[in-house]
Amino acid sequence: MDSNSKLFKAWIEDRISGLPDAIVVHILSFLETRYAVQTCLLSHRWNNVWTYVPNLEVHVNSLKCGVDQHVRESGLVDRVLLFRNLSNIHKFHLACLGIEDYFYRIDAWICTAIRRNVVELELDLWTTPSNSYTGLLKLPRSIFICKTLVVLKLVLTDHVIAIPPDSSCFPSLKYLDVQLCHPVAAKSLAKLFSCRYSALEELIIHGNIGRLRGDEVLNLNISAPRLKRLQIRFCAVPEDDPYATDGGYEYKIFVNANAPNLEEFNVKYLLASYTLNSVKSLSKVELKLKGLHAGENLYFADRIHKLFAEIVNVKCLSVLASIVGDPDIAYQYPMPTFNNLNQLELRLQTCCSWQSLPIFLNASPNLEYLVLENNINCRAHGADIDDADDGDVDDSDDYDSHISDNYDEDDLVHEWSPPRVVPICLLSCLKTIYLRGFRGRSDEIEVAGYLLKHGKVLNKVTIHTSNFCEESVMELWQTFSRLPRGSKTCEIEWILPKL
Repeated sequence: MDSNSKLFKAWIEDRISGLPDAIVVHILSFLETRYAVQTCLLSHRWNNVWTYVPNLEVHVNSLKCGVDQHVRESGLVDRVLLFRNLSNIHKFHLACLGIEDYFYRIDAWICTAIRRNVVELELDLWTTPSNSYTGLLKLPRSIFICKTLVVLKLVLTDHVIAIPPDSSCFPSLKYLDVQLCHPVAAKSLAKLFSCRYSALEELIIHGNIGRLRGDEVLNLNISAPRLKRLQIRFCAVPEDDPYATDGGYEYKIFVNANAPNLEEFNVKYLLASYTLNSVKSLSKVELKLKGLHAGENLYFADRIHKLFAEIVNVKCLSVLASIVGDPDIAYQYPMPTFNNLNQLELRLQTCCSWQSLPIFLNASPNLEYLVLENNINCRAHGADIDDADDGDVDDSDDYDSHISDNYDEDDLVHEWSPPRVVPICLLSCLKTIYLRGFRGRSDEIEVAGYLLKHGKVLNKVTIHTSNFCEESVMELWQTFSRLPRGSKTCEIEWILPKL
């Protein structure tokens, strides 16, 4: 084949170059910017295409290069921002490891994106590990007054802080994601939320704030009249004590949210002192407080019951907090009545198996849908802390993974004590029950039998089993077929493991 034929074949096969510019630019917007720029070497067709890409993602890393490379890397970012066309920047993601080597450039890069009317801004700014650097990078004022900024994601450490210039800031910001990497200065974090977020609709705070020193207290005063979704997923434990035997520093943290339009509230790990002011339309709450166990400090019991009082009007509630089922705590801190609650997901840990169930049933007179998951292991019985890094890893849906091999099943006390009076919801409105992670123990069968017997309006009970052989499944099915049912229309559906 001659050279002309080869060129013709290459031209035929290069279908991407034949696409309209708008589509090519859209494809390049998914690449890290350094690779998008390199496409200019392909042919004259690609010379300036990258300059029209609205999304910029730049990475600089001082660990990978010497002094000369520092200059080249920072120079690349400078040239990208200088030579791209004059169109606006939609998204700017700046990831920098070793901010001490790019200190003065970072401010200029961010300000350039702001001048180009950036809509989404993501800042991952870190010092070099084990570096003795003591400088402080204060994010530029232009971020807080930017009228086009809608999405902001940033990482805060003791070297990177974000302090608003005054109470009026972020006029258009709708989404804010703040990751905390210990240690974080409590005062600077509190100042970030000291301004009024007039347009904010979703706020996520996650990570690990680390140790609060001495009499240091963290007050987060969130003022966001349009806020719909709030997630608090950070912990406050020292790096040298990941198990936080004293409960960490949660008792020094106070979250006050003035968010009258809040619809969804998610708390994971951090049992701070929460106050939700003027919340009227709360529809969904998830409380995942896996580190709090029955028999622990009553101080945390007081806090969690105050939290329940703040969310008493919720419609859909998911709870993982075995401390609620402690008999002493249940006696001293009565559960408020959730009159609007119609969906409840109750996730029970092995340290306090069933005590929470009657408490929540009695507190939910209008409950229609119940998800009950048992056998979630806890630290008190040898489980590892699965989410100790930054609080962002969800629990596995593989229920067997919750069961630790570090303890004997016979050592756990699985007791079911039916309430003296049948809860109103069982007699009048509970229609659907989903039993998840069912292992077929006698206490589990007792609980299922109680619900079937007293559920007068039940339509369906779904049982999701685990760790069963075919013979055990048949035996379990026969056992359930003999259990009395309070509802003649109730059907039992089995979701069996893959055999």
